[in-house]
Amino acid sequence: MSQGTQAVSEQWIDISLGLHDGMVHWPDNPPVQIGFVMAIDKGDVCNVSKISMGVHSGTHMDAPLHFFQDGKSIDTMPLSATIGRARVIEIQDTESIKVAELEHHRIQMGERILFKTINSTHYWQT
Repeated sequence: MSQGTQAVSEQWIDISLGLHDGMVHWPDNPPVQIGFVMAIDKGDVCNVSKISMGVHSGTHMDAPLHFFQDGKSIDTMPLSATIGRARVIEIQDTESIKVAELEHHRIQMGERILFKTINSTHYWQT
C-alpha cells in the first residue's frame, strides 16, 4: 500500500441520479440538453456528445460560494472535503432547506452532510 492510502473496508454508496436530456431542472436554471453533435451512424468519424445544463441540475454539490459572497468556489475546494464518511439528514420541507430544520442536528464545522430531499425520489425522476 502506498503512503497516504489506507484499506477501504467501508461500503461506498452511489447516491447520484443519472442525467438525461430534458430532465427536470431548477425552475430558473437553464434546461438540461444532451445530444450528439457528431455521430458515426450519420457518417462522422466518431461520436461526440454535447451537454448543456445549469450546475444545479441532478445530483450536485453546492460550493460555499453559492451561499456566501466570499465562500470558496468548487474548483478551489480540496477533493478530500468530498470523500469520506458523511451524515445523511432527511429534509421534510418540500420547498427548501431551512435553518430551523437543521438546528437540532448540531452540525459541526467541517462535517460532511448529505441532504436527502424529496427531489431525490420524486421531482427529478421523469
